[in-house]
Amino acid sequence: MVSRGLETGTTSPHHAVGFYEDDDEVVGRISAYAAEGLRRRERVLTVVTPEHRNAVDDALSDLGLDPARARHDGSYVTLEAAHTLSTFLVDGSPDLDGFAHSVGRMISAAREDGSTVRVFGEMVSLLWDRGDVVSALQLESMWNELAQVQQFFLMCAYRQAGLGQAQLRDIGRVCDLHAAVHPPESYGASGVVRPRGGHAEAGAATWSEVFVPVPAAVPAARRFVAGVLVQWHEDEIVRDATLVTSELATNALIHGASPFRASVSRDAGVVRISVEDVARGWPERRGATIDDVGGRGLDIVNALAQRAGYDALPGGKIAWAEFPAGPATAAAR
Repeated sequence: MVSRGLETGTTSPHHAVGFYEDDDEVVGRISAYAAEGLRRRERVLTVVTPEHRNAVDDALSDLGLDPARARHDGSYVTLEAAHTLSTFLVDGSPDLDGFAHSVGRMISAAREDGSTVRVFGEMVSLLWDRGDVVSALQLESMWNELAQVQQFFLMCAYRQAGLGQAQLRDIGRVCDLHAAVHPPESYGASGVVRPRGGHAEAGAATWSEVFVPVPAAVPAARRFVAGVLVQWHEDEIVRDATLVTSELATNALIHGASPFRASVSRDAGVVRISVEDVARGWPERRGATIDDVGGRGLDIVNALAQRAGYDALPGGKIAWAEFPAGPATAAAR
């Protein structure tokens, strides 16, 4: 988890977001969050899909809790995400007054006896997965506005796969609307990561992955690049390419405070590692002394890569480094 600064003073300090790879991961996240609240005698409200609700019930039972009894005594309320969302949509977009009347009243009722309330919501994820990024961001802001008048704990969840085609600036806005960002569990994995999100066109192969702006994203990006290169049998450049990946990813986080998209491509005898972020400009090279902790990033990239540079984009840049590829193999196709 990483804590983030509040955006223009509107982000609730108790509003967190979690990204997940699969249903098992999000069910584990929801059930752990709910179980913590129930054990603390808080009021727990989940707004989730029917599939996740049933799986969370099973997980809570495995944790020694009784979800049916908790529902009966009012300490555990489960709502269906799509239906609840429909109660405050106007012309397909979230309506602030409708949200306050629907969700706000439920939270107010739960807090009536002075109880602490915690909420887990998947409504924003439904909007995001439909491609309605504007409405998802509006709803995140509504949660923050509600938190200005009612104190409660809130965690939202987004599928990692849903980030692949999204604009980095929109992913950054999602993170900025939360006080804490929880990356997927895969960020903490060890060893080489099996790559996802690849495609091949006209003999070229490309793999890419989006990473949220947390420190653990740097080693996760390094493992992603290593996984692609090992699959392509480009073992000879793994060490140098992953070190360069660390430098490019670290630059995206430190200088851009940005989510980033790491890509690996191979074509015409060249492997290119690239990192896209929302910051503009290539960092200036500065002469690091022997006592400096940092400042050597560009020197490392230039020393290890065959070529390196960056391409400006309307909303940021792509920093890249190239290495000589080995003979093409069927595995790369």
